[in-house]
Amino acid sequence: MPSDVAEPVCAPPRKRGRPADSPLVKVAKAMHRAEKRKKDAKRSMFKERVDFNKGAMWDAPSVAERAKKRILAKVDKVLRLQTDY
Repeated sequence: MPSDVAEPVCAPPRKRGRPADSPLVKVAKAMHRAEKRKKDAKRSMFKERVDFNKGAMWDAPSVAERAKKRILAKVDKVLRLQTDY
């Protein structure tokens, strides 16, 4: 039964896996992630606003006020993500 041939001791170890990203690629990936987070937050903010206009606006004043605060918090989040992007 043949056995595996062992590599010589003096041979350098083989590199495995994909090569490390260059600094330019890292920045491009970070920018892409920031853009995606910004778009997702903006989409969520507009969905919340549409839901507010459809029904929460006509609920009890306390419910409407909480919905307004949630929308304003999402607006602040979008502005922060816009700045990061």
